[in-house]
Amino acid sequence: DGTPAAYANLLPVDGAGGDVAGMARGPDGALYVCRYGAGRIERIHGDPPEVTIFAEGLDHPNSMAFDPDGALWYTASGAGAESPGHVGRFSPGGEAEILLDDIVYANGLAFAPDRSRVWITSTDPGSLLTAPLGANGLPSGPAVVVADGPDLAVADGLAVAPDGTVFIAGFGTGKVYAWHEDA
Repeated sequence: DGTPAAYANLLPVDGAGGDVAGMARGPDGALYVCRYGAGRIERIHGDPPEVTIFAEGLDHPNSMAFDPDGALWYTASGAGAESPGHVGRFSPGGEAEILLDDIVYANGLAFAPDRSRVWITSTDPGSLLTAPLGANGLPSGPAVVVADGPDLAVADGLAVAPDGTVFIAGFGTGKVYAWHEDA
């Protein structure tokens, strides 16, 4: 009938903060889900769906994407200027590392179509950042701001088109912004 159906019941969270943020389908076919306030990433797999904890102890995981090697990249939003967020990565073997740090309220995350860079949104102060990726697929330089201003004050998730245009969701604004470096 076209009505969305519940797919999986996520794991209980003590207290508040079990919000679901970003999701990504992994190379293993499982669905990975950021549990923002709970500080963890859950993995949903199987039929019927089984939910397990993939990683915990994270600082407000918000968005994620898998790279071509099967590594899970994620943003951790942190707690504002006093505790900035970062971009982290779990290798296919599960080893964790922080790749880019000191990003205040790191939020959206996506790769350029040619995998030459990673794009990140910062909700506060509201900006679009990018970092170059080296031949090994890891950042070869720091994340730098390429766009900011009042229109991006609530920059949230993002997506990148095949032509390199970056689309940025404006949380609570009802708008999607488009940015291209040639514009």
